Amino acid sequence: NLQPVTSQATATYAEIPLAYDQLPTLEQLKQDATSSNIYVAARAGALARQIESGTPLSPTYPYPVQMWKLGQNVKWVILGGEVVVDYALRLKTELGDEVFENQNVWVTAYSNDVMAYIPSRRVLGEGGYEGGGAMVYYGLPSVWAPNVEDLILAEVTRQVRQQPTK
Repeated sequence: NLQPVTSQATATYAEIPLAYDQLPTLEQLKQDATSSNIYVAARAGALARQIESGTPLSPTYPYPVQMWKLGQNVKWVILGGEVVVDYALRLKTELGDEVFENQNVWVTAYSNDVMAYIPSRRVLGEGGYEGGGAMVYYGLPSVWAPNVEDLILAEVTRQVRQQPTK
C-alpha cells in the first residue's frame, strides 16, 4: 500500500576511511609492471610512479556514506561504489527493526563516488572479480580489508541514530 511521505527531510553524510587489505611494495609493483596483462602492468606502473615521486600509497579510501530521512516513513541509505546485494539484505534484515524502527528502508549504491566494487565479507572471501579482481581495473592498490562490511554498517547505524526522530 502506498503511504504519503511528508515534506520534512533530513540528511547526513560522512566519508569513512575504508581500509585496503595489504598495500603492494614498490618491488611488487615493479614486478607487476612487467606483466603481459596490460591492465595489471598499467596500474602497477602508475602506482610505482606515485611512490617514486614521494607520495606513498594511502592505506585507506575516503568512502561516502549518506542517509536521507524522508518524513517519518522512509530512510534512504546511500552508499558509494558498486555494492553487492548483501548490503541491502543485511541492512533490511539484521538492522531493520532495531535501527530503522520498522520504517521503509531504501538502499542505493553508485552514489557520490564509484571507486570499485564494495564486497561483503562473504563476497570478499569468495574472491573472483567482485571480491577483488576488479580493483586492477579501477586502479586501486589492493583488495579491501576483511572488515569493510562492518565499517560501512557501523557508519549507517551511526547516521540513523544521529537523525532526529520527529
